[in-house]
Amino acid sequence: MTDDELRARRLDGFRVVAGERLGTISLGWIEFEADPATAGRTESMLRELHTLKGEAALLGLSEITDALHALEELVAGAVRGQGPVAAELGDRVLGGLQLVGAAVAGAADAPVPALNQFTRAVMQAVAAAPPTPAPPMLPAGPAADLATVTAASVRISNVQLDRLRAVVGELVAARHRLAEVAAVVGRLRTVTGDDAEVAAAHVHLRDDVRQLAAMAGTLDGVVRDLRMVPIAQVLGRIPLVARDLARELDKQIKVVIVDGGVEADRAVLEELQAPIMHLVRNALDHGVEPPAERTAAGKPATGTLTVTASVIGSLLRLQLADDGAGIDVDLVRRRAVEQGLIEAPSARVLSDEQVLAYLFSSGFSTRKVVSRVSGRGVGLDVVRSTAEALGGTINTHSVRGRGTTFTLTVPVTALITPLLLCEIGAARYALPLAEVVALVPAVEHPPVDSIDGPAVAFRGGLVPLVPLPELLGEPATLAADPRLVIARAGDVLMALTGTRRHRDRDAVVRSAGAVLDDNPYAVGGIDLEDGTVALVLGLGRMVAAARTLAARARHRGGDVAVTGAAKVLVVEDSVIMRDIIAEALRAHGVTVVEAGDGVDALAVLAAHPDVGLLITDLEMPRLDGFELIRRIRADGRVPRLPAVVISTRGSDADKLAAVEVGADAYLVKTDFSRDSLWSHVGRFLA
Repeated sequence: MTDDELRARRLDGFRVVAGERLGTISLGWIEFEADPATAGRTESMLRELHTLKGEAALLGLSEITDALHALEELVAGAVRGQGPVAAELGDRVLGGLQLVGAAVAGAADAPVPALNQFTRAVMQAVAAAPPTPAPPMLPAGPAADLATVTAASVRISNVQLDRLRAVVGELVAARHRLAEVAAVVGRLRTVTGDDAEVAAAHVHLRDDVRQLAAMAGTLDGVVRDLRMVPIAQVLGRIPLVARDLARELDKQIKVVIVDGGVEADRAVLEELQAPIMHLVRNALDHGVEPPAERTAAGKPATGTLTVTASVIGSLLRLQLADDGAGIDVDLVRRRAVEQGLIEAPSARVLSDEQVLAYLFSSGFSTRKVVSRVSGRGVGLDVVRSTAEALGGTINTHSVRGRGTTFTLTVPVTALITPLLLCEIGAARYALPLAEVVALVPAVEHPPVDSIDGPAVAFRGGLVPLVPLPELLGEPATLAADPRLVIARAGDVLMALTGTRRHRDRDAVVRSAGAVLDDNPYAVGGIDLEDGTVALVLGLGRMVAAARTLAARARHRGGDVAVTGAAKVLVVEDSVIMRDIIAEALRAHGVTVVEAGDGVDALAVLAAHPDVGLLITDLEMPRLDGFELIRRIRADGRVPRLPAVVISTRGSDADKLAAVEVGADAYLVKTDFSRDSLWSHVGRFLA
């Protein structure tokens, strides 16, 4: 190896190490700046600065070395002061670290004017300052001898890793082709009987298939390990971004990162960088309140953004949770209608979770005034599209006044993926096996008319039915033994119908090019033995479409007869709650009759045969809501009387029990508001 080649290798190694060290230093400074007295990263921050300066000196990077020395003087002086850190000093330190990072990325011999200017300004300021006690000597870092570090490691470029990944894909495809050939030879063997040559060929082919599978698996594991990098490299940027944005918005923020030592495919993490930063900006701009507003609400003036990374099976889960104001679901509902994303009748019957999904629609914004930070309708749609392109999902949970949590779930790796191959209509598709919960006989899970549209009972809850042929534009084909694919997209379960001929398949998912333009639910493709391509479906992309289908079904009323009558019977043993519900209904021009329990309700129904809707509590004396609905259904009234349950009981088991006796909608009292009430009952009074 020539001297130039050796220097190039060492510079490559330095760039990687320096990037990690600069991240640690930045995090340490931000923590120190927030609380100089109790900062836990001070010693590590100084050690990393000292070590990085030595590494730069070993490589002869004099300008970077001088700048790091200037930064060391600044930071050490601040640490010795042990007092509040001026904002100007924080800007200078972090700005210097960014200049060093930019110079390290180039690591060239050409001078860097901005870096040199920074170094001169800092050293002049240090020279003019009064003398202070010298900081304690720091032990040498573990990477003092860069030559030893780089000699024990080999740098592999992303291009080389991509080539290795392509080889793995070809090996897997070749294995499946050989398996098909082995199957054909096996069938010939049964025809030829004891033909020695055919028998020997069959044995050799089976051995080759097994060996090729083992080789592909081993190579896949090696490439997977090479591509894995700590997620801390991505999350480490968050405190710096949050600090700058909080100052711009006149807010205060504390960032807590729990990375758990998680690693993921570098290609996956590269794709996630922009979505993560969008979520951070969203939390600061829309979530966390200004200090005065937080104090008035009884909260600490400083908001908290907690970022948690974990791996569940083969999935990477990232949660970004703020303790801010939460999301105004009714405002999102109105904006979705105003921006033409959904029709008003359908919007009224959507649940809060379904409404929040519109936050990720392209062009959606709750801001009517455009600022530099937000209001242009871009950001969260990037998060959703990136998650779906990676075969993942994004979900939202928000509580007014308490905060919002975004959960981003994507595959850990982009290499060999276990899939469930199936036929839908005349075409073949694949589903990520990690997202398939169960494959169950359809006859054992008949559809029911649930609160959220057609569904099936599964493991004590209701799972919405998603007709894949309808979504994909494929003809519905009957199977001899129809099955339901119970699949999970993030935290959402779906029962997929219309699939047949299921089998497992390991494959490398690749881009299917222009084919994906015609199918909004496909995230890639896999090569099949006959030379065709099976599209891999992204379950996250189906969630929004499935919700829209369910909303339309509910708006049409399904099997529930919409009477058009505007007289409602409210059955509730709490006088206060009964008055609140009745007042909200009368505000819409509805005539209300009331009853205190199920027994009174039956008497009121007999006296008012024109009642067009029943709203009932569940827990009541003499006759509870379950039995009341059951008796009304057994009475066989025509047209069928719609029944809406409003109860403090909100478990899936309670909802399922209510549906089984004949309830058509279910509202938990903790989620009660005038808008949520009307979204549940309005469709029955059209």
